[in-house]
Amino acid sequence: MLQAGETYRFSFCNGGGTADFDTVLQGTDGLCHVAAFNDDSCGTLSEIEYTAGVTGYFYLQVRDAAAAGGHYTLAYRRVAAAGGDPEATCKECPDYDANLGYPTTDWQTVNDAILSGGCRVYRFNLLGGHTYRFTTCEPDSGGSAAFDTVLDSTNTSQACYDGPSNDDACGTGSTLEFTPRFAQYVTITVRGFGLADQGSFSLAYRDVTGECVDCPDAYLPEIQPDVTRQTVSGHVPAGGGCDLIPVRVIDGLSYSFDAADPLGAFTSLPLSLELLDSSCNPIPPGPNASGFGAYGVWEPCYTGLAYLRVSAADGTSFGDYRLSYSEACGVTAGCFNGCNVQDGPHVPDRTFQTTTVFLPQDGCRVIAFELEAARTYAFNACAPGSLTGLEVSLSMRRPGCAACNVGVLGQCGGGPVPRLEFTPTATGTHYLVLRDQDGGSGYFNVGYRLLDDCTNFDADYDLDPYDSGAYGANLTNRQGARYVDFTGPPGRTFRFTICDEDDEGYPFGAFAPPGTALIQMSDDSDTCDPNLPVAYVNNTCPGALDITFPPSGKVSLKVARLCNFGGPFSLRWADVTPRIVFITSGRTDGDIGGIASALDGCTNFFAADPSALPQVQQVLANSGLFLPWLSDSFTSPSGGLFPGLLAYGPADLVLPDGTLLWNNLAEIMLAGLPPAAPIMITETGDPAMPGAAAWTGTDPFGDAIGPNCLDWGSSAPFDQGRVGRGGMTDSTWTDAVDRDCDLRRHLYCFESPIP
Repeated sequence: MLQAGETYRFSFCNGGGTADFDTVLQGTDGLCHVAAFNDDSCGTLSEIEYTAGVTGYFYLQVRDAAAAGGHYTLAYRRVAAAGGDPEATCKECPDYDANLGYPTTDWQTVNDAILSGGCRVYRFNLLGGHTYRFTTCEPDSGGSAAFDTVLDSTNTSQACYDGPSNDDACGTGSTLEFTPRFAQYVTITVRGFGLADQGSFSLAYRDVTGECVDCPDAYLPEIQPDVTRQTVSGHVPAGGGCDLIPVRVIDGLSYSFDAADPLGAFTSLPLSLELLDSSCNPIPPGPNASGFGAYGVWEPCYTGLAYLRVSAADGTSFGDYRLSYSEACGVTAGCFNGCNVQDGPHVPDRTFQTTTVFLPQDGCRVIAFELEAARTYAFNACAPGSLTGLEVSLSMRRPGCAACNVGVLGQCGGGPVPRLEFTPTATGTHYLVLRDQDGGSGYFNVGYRLLDDCTNFDADYDLDPYDSGAYGANLTNRQGARYVDFTGPPGRTFRFTICDEDDEGYPFGAFAPPGTALIQMSDDSDTCDPNLPVAYVNNTCPGALDITFPPSGKVSLKVARLCNFGGPFSLRWADVTPRIVFITSGRTDGDIGGIASALDGCTNFFAADPSALPQVQQVLANSGLFLPWLSDSFTSPSGGLFPGLLAYGPADLVLPDGTLLWNNLAEIMLAGLPPAAPIMITETGDPAMPGAAAWTGTDPFGDAIGPNCLDWGSSAPFDQGRVGRGGMTDSTWTDAVDRDCDLRRHLYCFESPIP
């Protein structure tokens, strides 16, 4: 959420931002219009700065220019506010307000104050391989502030390179911890989050190298896992140090902690996780705890605090990390009051069915369902007869009870209803978890049904693929799928994608949150076919769906949220049907009647001839055209006669028999490549006579060249025109020799994209 008139910076280059791949940043405003874009602002990393025109949401898309994927940390901050500049009264690097020297292992403080929009900058001498902590909020440190603080760091030994920053590590206070690899001067800036944030503060700082926080003296804020997947970030100090994270747990629930979750976790070092109970005793692996190392699941036998100790697995590494955590699914026997499977398995169909369960106070119930991959199901905890006024949550667990970032909170008879839509990634037993959230108990009728109607898809839209090239919507836990029908020309192949498909980003502008699927619902019938292809979006774009419209002309697609929180998406499509190229069966002298007559000849004479191949005639049936490969003094294939490269896209150029000539038009227009095979097949499918030549007046790049029989209006023997040789696979296919205009030659005809 950005405020109107304020300027913000999003960076992989500064402020602690980093990535291990070639990043591309794109920002879109609340109307999904591209508002900012950057690639390679600093090496292979990206940074954008954006001033919000209106108050509202701003969406950032992070992708890999090489489509390889990887881990990243995005740094962001406000750099200028409406009506004033927070940095206007700040010292600019390398200047500072005070030099505080080397931090010691004891807490030290500096007391100061800032005015509205101001800041204070302090320089420190830091040793390489030592870990330092700066805070305005850590207990017993002496750090405090009377306003919402932000801490920024800058390496002044390396041309004012921005380092890590922090906001709200503990309430509205800030804690910044990092380990420089080399000795350097670093400035720490204390500023307010907004213009209204001003007042006095005490910045506490010390060397915490080798510190392993004693339980229960954790300085990191307490976390409380729930059904959604959340993250917590920290820093493992150098010298064998560790972090300690307090965790609020509830008897009978189970919890998972993960340092390697690809959709949330990140680490710059090999991590080890250790769980401690409320008395700070280590919890060994056993019936109620398993995994712990870089991942673990635990079912506590009490309600209260536990502690997660985070350290380097090798005992020497240091660096930043981000862990993901959530409630897990208690489907096996564990502590008393464990939440085990109480009902099912049920098999949903298109009819609305219910099952009744009793939900105990502060408890949960697990209902098993047999679900099919790629189908979408709806679940509702408030079917008729359910207890009203009780707040409950619904969440879903996958086969094997793996956690899934899908959950809703609601109340029967007041507020949003706890209704969940879910699309599985695999066929098998899934577990719906119903939990009490406000200390009540009672009976619930849980409703469920299959949403996919395989005889009537109830599509959000029925679109003509040539009228529009995009459809966008929002996916949520309560509405987890969108259905779109298309009516298109039979036999034409279209590429549908929810992510930029290739290096050219074609079709342009497609995007979706990680964990989204594009699913073809049916082929040429009203039957859902589970064997039709699915394209998933994970951390990278895996591909698209190339679908050929069947004889009915109907294609049904679904965009579905899988194990994620959902969000906006943009479905894009384009016609990628291979374009036919032929050499005409007939010949003409140089007096063609101009390019307009040549176009009419390619389309309405040769392609429309009853003896033309069915695939050639089908182009005309779909309102298509055939364009002459011909140039005059006014136009040429690259100069306006042919539609742009975007219109042709990645479609192959082929002979009528399907033989590949070029992978796309860009191979001609941009690279000047010759055809991969001779252009010696006519519109009828018959071969042209050996030595066949065609009038072109065109070079290998589609530009005009040589004489053109007076703009293709002369048949005089003393006028000439440039010809190409159909049997050649070098540049002479189009640029061979000049011939007298009274001679009779063929034409090359290229299928044009359907408008």
